[in-house]
Order: sequence, then structure tokens, then C-alpha cells
Amino acid sequence: MIGSRQGFPTAEAGYRRTLDSVLDIAGPDLMDEVAASIKEHIRIHEERPANQAVRKDARKLVSKAGYSPDDYLRRPIYSLPMVVTRITSRLTRL
Repeated sequence: MIGSRQGFPTAEAGYRRTLDSVLDIAGPDLMDEVAASIKEHIRIHEERPANQAVRKDARKLVSKAGYSPDDYLRRPIYSLPMVVTRITSRLTRL
């Protein structure tokens, strides 16, 4: 929820890292575009987007602009909860 500060420091740190990465690769204009997409997501969905989704969108925008994404943007989009969920679902099938 937007009104809650729960998870905000983590989300903010992830967004900042993504924006810094885009700034280093493609400059301030593309960084502003990524920041605008974060704000638009919040406006429409009334919740913060997942860092993985922001990084994925940033990677697409960087590539579309003709730049090569760095290691951070290319990092696999697996979170620990996702991995735990996959393992748990496989174990319950046994």
C-alpha cells in the first residue's frame, strides 16, 4: 500500500540503483523516462512496482534506445520468495 512505509526503504534503494544504472548507461533523459514509468505505475495501481519489474522495464528502454544494459540490469529476475514458492510447490507434489 502506498500509505505504508513497509518495504519502502528496500524499494527506494532498488529504484535508486536502477536509475543510477540507467543514468550511467544512457544519460539523464532515459533515467527520467524510467522514473516517470515508476510514477505512472504508482498513479495507476496505487502501489509501488516491484524492483524486478522496474529493472526489467529499464532494461527494455535501455536496449530500445540502442544501449547495452549493464550487469545490474541484466541480472536474473528471481527473488527469494519466488524461489521458495517454486521449491515448496515441487515438494508438495511429491
